[in-house]
Amino acid sequence: MVKKFRRQKKTYSFVAATRQQKLSKREQAAYRKLFFAIIFLLAISCLLYVKGLDFLTYYSSFWRQESNASEPIPTTIPEELPTAPVINQMPSAIKEDVNLKIYGSAPANSKVSILVNDQEVSETTADIKGTFEVNVENDLAEGINTISAITIDKNGLRSRPAEAQTIILDTKAPDLAVTSPQDQEVIETEMNMFIITGKTESTKITVTINGYRAIVDLDGHFSYSLPLTEGENKIIVQAEDEVGHKTITERVVTYQTTGN
Repeated sequence: MVKKFRRQKKTYSFVAATRQQKLSKREQAAYRKLFFAIIFLLAISCLLYVKGLDFLTYYSSFWRQESNASEPIPTTIPEELPTAPVINQMPSAIKEDVNLKIYGSAPANSKVSILVNDQEVSETTADIKGTFEVNVENDLAEGINTISAITIDKNGLRSRPAEAQTIILDTKAPDLAVTSPQDQEVIETEMNMFIITGKTESTKITVTINGYRAIVDLDGHFSYSLPLTEGENKIIVQAEDEVGHKTITERVVTYQTTGN
């Protein structure tokens, strides 16, 4: 009985050894890699479960620090520009007999350069309170002008331009043409109403007829229905621009009713 049992034991061990020999070395290596991969994933899962997003945040910040460490550190610090000046509100339009002065504020004792149509035309210095004033009337061109300013510090560093303002220099009286009636015209109608018509520069021109304001369209045409009296009538047409220039045209007409 003892010998028989030993034979069976040898048979089982022989079969197990035969099964182990059936796995090739490549398969055994693959199984080992799979085992270690599973262990690694389990470790990462446990770490994320315990630390959460703090671990990922720390790792990403550490990686960024390592990558930034390889970048060259700038050796010079850019200079800070001076504070730009501020220009006080100016009139929208002026005429030749107005002494235009620009008022504003800038860093105390700093140099201020005035720009007219992007050209530096004059300089002044802000006082200890940071205010300045300068006359630029002679530097304006007829029509639309853009005015700005810059600050220049003691090292010659220039600021960005101040917020620009637009001003119109108008030295000419507005154009005015009266198309109807003609001077010394005789008007015969049943009704004493007569339509005065004409043309001026634009809608910015104010047109009055014998003191009554006429409507000016986008092309500068105007009209006004004026009552006439029997006999001679004087008609005064006036055009006035934004700065006060005036152009006046007079017409004398004779009104009589039909049949007289």
